[in-house]
Amino acid sequence: SEQLYREWLHSVGAGGSARRPPPLCTVLSCVVDFCGFRVNALCIPPMDQDRTLVYGKLDESTGFAQRDPSLTSMLRRIGRFLNLRSHSVETEIEGDEDPRTGVRKTRVGSVNVSLSTQVQGHHCSDGRYYLMNLSHLFPADLPTPGTPELHTHLLRPELLAQQPGPLSADAFSPAVGRPADRADNDLAVSMVSRDLVDRVIPEFVAKLDSLQLMPCDSASMTMSLHTAGINARHLGRVASGSTMPHVRELCEVEMVARAAKHILGHKMRSVIHRISASTTSEEVTADLGGEDATGAEVHAARSYSLVVRRELAACVVDFFNLVLGRSVAALRFWHDVIAPSVEALFDYKLRWTPPPEA
Repeated sequence: SEQLYREWLHSVGAGGSARRPPPLCTVLSCVVDFCGFRVNALCIPPMDQDRTLVYGKLDESTGFAQRDPSLTSMLRRIGRFLNLRSHSVETEIEGDEDPRTGVRKTRVGSVNVSLSTQVQGHHCSDGRYYLMNLSHLFPADLPTPGTPELHTHLLRPELLAQQPGPLSADAFSPAVGRPADRADNDLAVSMVSRDLVDRVIPEFVAKLDSLQLMPCDSASMTMSLHTAGINARHLGRVASGSTMPHVRELCEVEMVARAAKHILGHKMRSVIHRISASTTSEEVTADLGGEDATGAEVHAARSYSLVVRRELAACVVDFFNLVLGRSVAALRFWHDVIAPSVEALFDYKLRWTPPPEA
């Protein structure tokens, strides 16, 4: 951020004497995986939606705001640093405020966006700029139409840094409308997605097979993939392309672990939903510490919590017995659940010997 400030001061030609722009911040956040649920915990900045929004839009029904030249300038520099292309977006553009009604006029037109249309910039009462909705900051990896891949399958920043030219963060997104540069932006990202499959991954596999790269566990394999600009969802391609047994085995262990995590999370959520379906709202209120909860409700809530803990513990134990065991049930679980999940997530068939008959 200090480099961005120095570049900004230099660009205005003030030689450092211009007023320093407010600090540019992201929101303190933490992703928590708990009992099969993923929670994104945010420290909410002192923002007030309409009043503090100076860049972006609140929803699809509002115009795209660009009310602060300093922030817009810094976001352009961030886009260049991340190798993101400024692109046109068709939207309602905010005009001047009507002095009689206090309502801002809007018109349909196009604006030039440096990052993604999902990004919001707020200038809050503490004097700081806050950027929100940064999860869609990078372009999608050639998403399949009609699937959520537009939001879940994104290219990695390390891959963008390797490209000779910038790419649009909103490639393939219907939110941009039909501006003149849309086809070129989509084509550029499509070519990078193909290059990832046709060149980047094979070169990475060649380094693994020649022992130029020697990851030895899950952490080092994931770090090696990310450094090369490869998403972990391409582990199946890495395993299929390698001729070295230890590389295939390392990839297969990682794919099985990730698939098992998905399966366990689904099972734990199912336990919670099943127990919650038989629990009254009064019991849940008491479990959350409601001040008006009666003694009977508190007792019921405690019983509910004990049931949840007991059922979840049994669920986890049963799951690990199936994953790590050698019983007929465990072998069938691998054949009927684990192997199909790996194939669905990574497009890779595990080498498998059918389990013996019971």
